[in-house]
Amino acid sequence: MGDSTLMTDIDDMNKVLHDRSDDSLLNIQDTKDKKLVALHQLYSDLIQVIYFIKPDLLGSVSLRAIELTMTKGMTPTSPFSFVYFGETLAAMGKVEEACRLGECSLYHDCILQHRFLYTRLNLIMFVILTPPIKYNTAGRLALKVIEKNASSSKYKPMVILVAHQTSLFYSEPLQSTAEAHHIGYKAGQQLGDFLTSRWNLQLSITMNYLAGQNLRAVQATIKDDYVKMMKDEKSDFLFGYILLHTQVIALQQGLHTLHAGRVEKLIPSEAELLAKDNSNLIVQIMSKINKLERSILFQQFSSNLLDETNISGTIAEMKLQLRPVLCMGIFLEGLACFMLSHMCLVIKATIARGAVSETKTKLIERGRSVLTRIRSLAEHSSWNWENKVLLLEAMEMHTMGNLDAAGPLYFSSIRSAREHKFIHEEAVASELAGEYLYERGNHSDAYALFMHSIKCFKEWGADAVAKRVETSVQSKFGANVSHLQAIDVSDTMKRILSLDQQPQQQQQKRSSLDLCS
Repeated sequence: MGDSTLMTDIDDMNKVLHDRSDDSLLNIQDTKDKKLVALHQLYSDLIQVIYFIKPDLLGSVSLRAIELTMTKGMTPTSPFSFVYFGETLAAMGKVEEACRLGECSLYHDCILQHRFLYTRLNLIMFVILTPPIKYNTAGRLALKVIEKNASSSKYKPMVILVAHQTSLFYSEPLQSTAEAHHIGYKAGQQLGDFLTSRWNLQLSITMNYLAGQNLRAVQATIKDDYVKMMKDEKSDFLFGYILLHTQVIALQQGLHTLHAGRVEKLIPSEAELLAKDNSNLIVQIMSKINKLERSILFQQFSSNLLDETNISGTIAEMKLQLRPVLCMGIFLEGLACFMLSHMCLVIKATIARGAVSETKTKLIERGRSVLTRIRSLAEHSSWNWENKVLLLEAMEMHTMGNLDAAGPLYFSSIRSAREHKFIHEEAVASELAGEYLYERGNHSDAYALFMHSIKCFKEWGADAVAKRVETSVQSKFGANVSHLQAIDVSDTMKRILSLDQQPQQQQQKRSSLDLCS
């Protein structure tokens, strides 16, 4: 990626695809060439490997795969050429084209399964996963073949996995992405593709974590499947479970667990994983994102501020194409940058003498850069990203001293997080809004927001984080806490959130104009 000739060739292929109708793409003829079938299978397998070791080759390999499909005809692995080339387009900012190819890949996989005959489960999967415009076609096809008894395409679980991780996640709610991967898990179990099935399950758990599923449920699912995989001696993708399990335990019990060895005897710690294998690029970036999230939630930042927050730079350096986890890492980077820029004077002891102003300027610039990227994501999915955009905008206004503009944005972010079922982000936004009101001297409303944040953190299952906020409240209000406890938090929150409805509408219009310009 980055080579000028390659980029030109990718643009040319994108134009070819753009000029072809959906029907013509969905009716590409099968190839009878067995060597071509084998070659396409080789490219599909190669792409799955190089993502972990040399991701900058994804563009060239995906281009070659789509060229074979477009010029030589369909093979059983052709759906992968659409989703992987779609991933490349998404990395170049062509998200709508990428999602179209993701949808085509699912439809192609459906057609391939029709040629091999259907099973009831895979038909249901296709109807659920295909956008509404394809519902009628899928339904008619399902009725025609529902009574036939034969195995479906063995590639269905992998097509689901790749399509939703590389392109469709841009436009679908994280909760739906998690459900899609769970369907892929079930399909893989039925088809005997246990490796892809388990990979889908791990991604389903990860997407649920990103969506704010209760941490106790996340931990239980991780533990259950990890034990099963160890018994089956299938350890190919256990690093994802190890990293997520370490994170969940730290949020539940506290940061001391990071240095306490194994919490569960069978599951290694993140420290053990990194000591054993620090060469896997995905392990490195996921570990960095987890560390940044812990820093934000526990408000403990190291002295290496700029490096610790530099997720987007790490992604660019590693030439990784975006996945949901990486997008979330970029959002956390922006959040941390604005938090740190606001706290620079407080934490100046950790910054070299005379460099406070320079550090703050760099943090604000990076925070604004991230805000631009998250706005572009919100253009394709307001469900996933609206609350995050609003929170980053609130913190930008707060940091720059525009306090009148910051308040409505904070409250809109809380409201959006609640409406879109992100309980953990509702908690974060509530605490930061509480800090904003406390700074302005509105202690009663600030207290209500802090208490609401604690309630949300506990509902999420992050007991250690909730305890940290409780300690912060005690240190802020001291003896006045007993007086403030008489406040009806529920009524106060209703009043606060009712104030943001009109400003939110205005902000949405402003954001739309920003995106258009």
